[in-house]
Amino acid sequence: MSSSPLDDGADPLRIEPPAAQRWSEEPFDLVRLAVGSVALLGTILAVVLAVLTHDARMLQLVGALWAVYGLTVGFLSGVLEPVLDGLFQLLTSGSRARMGNGYSSIETLAAHGQHEAAAEAYAERARNPAERVEATLRRSRLLIGPARPLRPELLRLRAVRDRPR
Repeated sequence: MSSSPLDDGADPLRIEPPAAQRWSEEPFDLVRLAVGSVALLGTILAVVLAVLTHDARMLQLVGALWAVYGLTVGFLSGVLEPVLDGLFQLLTSGSRARMGNGYSSIETLAAHGQHEAAAEAYAERARNPAERVEATLRRSRLLIGPARPLRPELLRLRAVRDRPR
């Protein structure tokens, strides 16, 4: 039986990054590794000293070391990483965030002569109670056209829109 590289289920097109590159992608993993190594070496040293000196106080040092490790990892994973990820998302997507709910896309449809699609889009926006009056006015203006005078219904809608709340 010949063994093929594809027999083990590995993706032949996937290229694993070198270890140095993986560490540079996750800098907090280096901190976790360093703190864990110190805690492990301290544990070994404390156990050896506890056996040699017959002093149980060295085992309290083990507990303190692992408590520091737990606090460090918990702070990094539970607080610092999410805060930095959120800040990064905020800074990188801030320029792409839409600031208002304007009608420019619908007005573009109307400007290109797609009046039915624009009217349907205004009707869709009018389903939202906060935008109902404005979207209905814009839809009405689109359907009657700019050259015709306003009807009494439109005047009433405009009065509702302009009424102080």
